[in-house]
Amino acid sequence: MALPDVNSSVVEMLSIFEEFQKRKATKTSSRSTEFQRKKNALFDQARMDAEDVVREGVVYVDQARARVAELKAHETSFEKSQRNLSFLAQRQNEAAGVAFDTYTSLLEELSRRRAGQVNEASATRKSLRPHTCIL
Repeated sequence: MALPDVNSSVVEMLSIFEEFQKRKATKTSSRSTEFQRKKNALFDQARMDAEDVVREGVVYVDQARARVAELKAHETSFEKSQRNLSFLAQRQNEAAGVAFDTYTSLLEELSRRRAGQVNEASATRKSLRPHTCIL
């Protein structure tokens, strides 16, 4: 009689084990389903974010192109700037020449007087001893 009890307990143990395996499979399946749902939601959100970034990038590039075109419309050529500046430099040189011609005698007198003052100061310094303070 021991044998039928062993068989029935083995059968009972196998049925418990099968039930356990089914529950475990159900849990794993529900976890897998939940994981797939979250993964799909995450991917969908990433796709929407990528579409937004692309849309904003296109708008930004279009605005940058418009700004560059606007700046190009306002730019001046180097040759035009050079002509304007050379004209101003020529006028400035002419004005300075006129001023120097007008005040030549004054400038020469100032130069002679200043040279005399420098020479006098140099002679005074040389006449003093090396470590004498003139203050």
